[in-house]
Amino acid sequence: MLIFPTQSHPKIKQLTEDEVTSTVFGPLTFMSSPEAWQAVLQSGLISKVDMVTAPRNHCIDFWRVYRNPNRAPDATWRHRFPDAVLDFDFGRDGKIRLVLEIKWNADQSSSDEDGNGTQLALQWIATNLVARNDGAIIRQAYLTLHRSNAQAALEETLKAKVDGFDRKNWLAASPVSITWMDLSKNLAALGTSSQVGKWAQCVVKFLEVRNVQLFGGFRGIVYERQMRDCTYRFGASPFHWPVPPRSPPFRFVS
Repeated sequence: MLIFPTQSHPKIKQLTEDEVTSTVFGPLTFMSSPEAWQAVLQSGLISKVDMVTAPRNHCIDFWRVYRNPNRAPDATWRHRFPDAVLDFDFGRDGKIRLVLEIKWNADQSSSDEDGNGTQLALQWIATNLVARNDGAIIRQAYLTLHRSNAQAALEETLKAKVDGFDRKNWLAASPVSITWMDLSKNLAALGTSSQVGKWAQCVVKFLEVRNVQLFGGFRGIVYERQMRDCTYRFGASPFHWPVPPRSPPFRFVS
């Protein structure tokens, strides 16, 4: 279960990327398999799946080690560590494995000589063979903070120069790249009557504390002090309205 303060708190804002990952997705481990599957579908982290039955079992591995299938001495990389790998077993209908790479405020961790990110491509190579051996259909998702990074991740992966990367196979698996804001909006659509809905609302509130929320318009912003306390500084940007340093900048009201 997600537990966090109802108001902004330094401990929430200072969580590392891995701590955010485990905080948000860790609770799925303790849900029933149908509930965890519903959470993944609602999140928007997977698309174009044909499963109509509920999974019998599921498990989540965080930062599991996957080896490069190319064991040659001159291989340029040895291991990959996806942030989360979610397995769903549908019995006779097969298995689905979602490989999830999560970023907060960072780009892909590796790149080719042209600067194109290669992290997703390398993870695909490392996890694809294992998934086939396990009889699982593999899917991949990238979750990041900024829209530009989400778009660039797919574009750069297609252009990346990576030995052994099958772009056609990767595209056929419908990779997903979304932002934390997308995730928040998708989950906000769930009610709170189910365990999935309660988890979703906790995630939305958690992200709000970390300043991931929809902008409600300038009418929702009021300064803690009167406007007369804010003085315009000559030569500053016309879009900058300074706030006295000793007062909180603003608060949101409904």
